[in-house]
Amino acid sequence: MENADESYLQKWFRGLDIENAFKLSFETVDSSFRSIYDNWDDFSNGKPPLDLLKVWFRGMDVNRDHEVNIDEMKGFLCSLDKSMTVIGVAKEIRKIDRDGNSNGTINFYEFANHYGYKVKKNQDVWEGKGKSKCCLLL
Repeated sequence: MENADESYLQKWFRGLDIENAFKLSFETVDSSFRSIYDNWDDFSNGKPPLDLLKVWFRGMDVNRDHEVNIDEMKGFLCSLDKSMTVIGVAKEIRKIDRDGNSNGTINFYEFANHYGYKVKKNQDVWEGKGKSKCCLLL
């Protein structure tokens, strides 16, 4: 992560800002850092805590539609590694996109599963504050 830049911090901020209010409380930031600190051994061995995966996923999900496409993932991965290419991003998506549809997008279920977590297929990583996938007909 030596090539990480400030856009990574912006994506991390977006992932923490679940309300989309463009501000964070000290408790929110502190909780995120504590999660990393308290789970450092797992984190450094490639298994970040589930709450941090939610932050990363929300940081990538720019349009808040509960799915990450290649452009969204590229923005995130390139903020960590400037040498990342579109082909490299496509390979990452292919590794994670395991829901059977191979549609080139990933949802949180697939993302968490990639890191060894079992979550519900319809888990709402935005906790009701993302874009709705349905409509209300009157």
